[in-house]
Amino acid sequence: MDTMTAEKTKTRAAEALSHASFLGPCEVLGAAASSVRVRMPSGKEATADLALAFPYRAARGDVLLVIGGASGYYVIGVLRGQGRATLEFQGDVELRSVGGKVEISADKGIALSSSSIDIGAEKVRVIAEAVTESVTTMFTRVREVVTVHAGEARQIVRGQWFSQSKRAQVQTEDAFAINGRQIHLG
Repeated sequence: MDTMTAEKTKTRAAEALSHASFLGPCEVLGAAASSVRVRMPSGKEATADLALAFPYRAARGDVLLVIGGASGYYVIGVLRGQGRATLEFQGDVELRSVGGKVEISADKGIALSSSSIDIGAEKVRVIAEAVTESVTTMFTRVREVVTVHAGEARQIVRGQWFSQSKRAQVQTEDAFAINGRQIHLG
């Protein structure tokens, strides 16, 4: 909805509020870009313009708070929604919490999508039951020490495996096996 249409809708909604004969929950029967077809508790059907403070794409079966009367009906709230609320901006956007933290949570998951994602922090901590990474090429640079504590560790390499260091040590409490067609030492 463009700015001009949004302003006209807000003006008409304010006018309707002063003459409203209905305020209540309505079930969505169908949705368009800026309006919905709703069924009122009386069974009457009407078209209501979206007059929410945020962009919302209503879905069939949603229950919306509708106000209106002879001059028109307007959606002013979402009571039970399955539709999609979208925050969309032109240009750069900054989300900042001054003196606090930002928490994002969702019942069904969080998806980040971009051509590039940069993360900058003093510390990054990941706590999960399982982590899966799938990449074409991965480059990791650690200035000091990499430490891994694991119940077991496996590496499967389809091609060549190469490891280089100034010194190396493998220590086991039990047997150490090397299995290969040829083993070259030195």
